[in-house]
Amino acid sequence: MNNNIFLIGFMGSGKSTVGNILSEKLGYSFVDTDAIVEKDGEMSICKMFEQHGEKYFREREYEALKKVMKKKNQIISTGGGIVTYEKSRELLEGQEVYYISVDSETVYHRLHADSTRPLLKNSSFEKMSELLSMRKKLYEDTGTFEIDGRQAPQQVAEEIIFNIKEVRKKP
Repeated sequence: MNNNIFLIGFMGSGKSTVGNILSEKLGYSFVDTDAIVEKDGEMSICKMFEQHGEKYFREREYEALKKVMKKKNQIISTGGGIVTYEKSRELLEGQEVYYISVDSETVYHRLHADSTRPLLKNSSFEKMSELLSMRKKLYEDTGTFEIDGRQAPQQVAEEIIFNIKEVRKKP
């Protein structure tokens, strides 16, 4: 294990917000794989989906994950669908991965007006719920720990910090 902490979960679960809080409290760097994908691809994720499709995006996401894993002491917020790509899940095996879980109502409340999410564009509550439901098992299987993301980001971060201390003091 390289001391990195990975955050996974559905879009709107609070990974970036919690990640920033954690990086500040722990003195780690904060990294968002979506930002790396956009920077390296020189285009927005929406445009990437439109021009090249989801499979292309997932491969870029995998490459971004490989890239960030070379450094230590980072809080790494991953894209909501990173667990749908087998090669990305394999990279996360054996790492300290926190699954921030949310329900459909929470996601809808947080994101219903957000037009920057390609898989939610023109999507109904039912479609979003279906997508979350399809990914739930992958999140559970990939995450080392599950944290309830319906609570305030500060509380989620505190739970993760408590858990990190417990895990790391074990021999």
